[in-house]
Amino acid sequence: MMAREFTSGCWVDVYACACFAGKLKRIYGPGRIRIGRVGSLIVGPDARVVAAGASLRPKQLVPDLDAARWKGKLDSFEVQHVAKQ
Repeated sequence: MMAREFTSGCWVDVYACACFAGKLKRIYGPGRIRIGRVGSLIVGPDARVVAAGASLRPKQLVPDLDAARWKGKLDSFEVQHVAKQ
């Protein structure tokens, strides 16, 4: 088994409801994750989220995942570490 590098800024905060309301769960990366019903999310400062049909940059906020632009695109995604330059 390969050890995973833990980085403090490589995470995604997922919220149960839109506009960052409801229960919060922090998912640390790097890694691939499959999520259920999520209303909104925040990408950590050293993370990038890559999914089929979507890519989110570090520190990006998505207040409503039910919006047409995001609908169904982030059911599963990969959290990647972004090295600081």
